Amino acid sequence: MDGALLGMIAAVLAAVLASGFDQRRENAKTRDTIQLLSTQVAALTTTSTAHGQQLTGIQEQLDGINASLGNTRERLARIEGHLRIHPPDPDETEATT
Repeated sequence: MDGALLGMIAAVLAAVLASGFDQRRENAKTRDTIQLLSTQVAALTTTSTAHGQQLTGIQEQLDGINASLGNTRERLARIEGHLRIHPPDPDETEATT
C-alpha cells in the first residue's frame, strides 16, 4: 500500500471515530435533558395532584354552604309564611329604582 491510500484510510477512520464520539456526546446531552424534563413533569404532576385535592376540598365546602343556604331559605320562607309577609317581587324593586 502506498502512502496516499493509507492517508485516505486514516482520514476515513478518523471521520468515523469523530462522528461516533460526536453522536455519543449528543446522546448524553439528550439523555440529561430527558431526565431533567422527567423530573419536572413528576414535580408538576405532584403539584397538580395537590391542587386537585385542594379543589376537591373547596368543592366539598361549597356544597356544604349551598346546602346550608338551601336550609336557610326554607326556614325564611316558613317564617315569612307564618308572619304572612312576602318579599317584594324583583320586577317591583326594579321599577322603583
